[in-house]
Amino acid sequence: MATKADKRKRELQAYAKKRTRRPEPTVMERVPLEVKRGLEQRMVRNHAEVLRVVESTLVHAWQDAEEVDDYVVEQVLRYTIRHESSEDPIVQWMMGSLVTARQQLDVTDDVWRDAHRVVYTSLKLHSSCEPGDVGYLHFVSRFVG
Repeated sequence: MATKADKRKRELQAYAKKRTRRPEPTVMERVPLEVKRGLEQRMVRNHAEVLRVVESTLVHAWQDAEEVDDYVVEQVLRYTIRHESSEDPIVQWMMGSLVTARQQLDVTDDVWRDAHRVVYTSLKLHSSCEPGDVGYLHFVSRFVG
């Protein structure tokens, strides 16, 4: 008859065997999505053109495709900031548009990501980001062509 210690030992061995079959967890850098006022002011002062390019790219996508709304813009910005990919073809298309737009600028990765974070902060300020909501896109379209 097995003792409690033997039973526990078998349970631990089974658990150890099961654990070795699992892949190693991936550690992902948690990038904050929103910015504090100081960074926003620095970006507006020093990199206004970068912000304009990001915002105008989003507005042009909205004007070109009726599927684009604040909810999609929020996804695009989140995936771009975190360097992740999406399965959604509209999100992929917009992310590609941002990559193309960046090619006309000479900016570092940090400045590019901070610009997206500033735009994300503005998006969250002007929109609930629910599907169908276009409050942010209406707001920003008044400032970019």
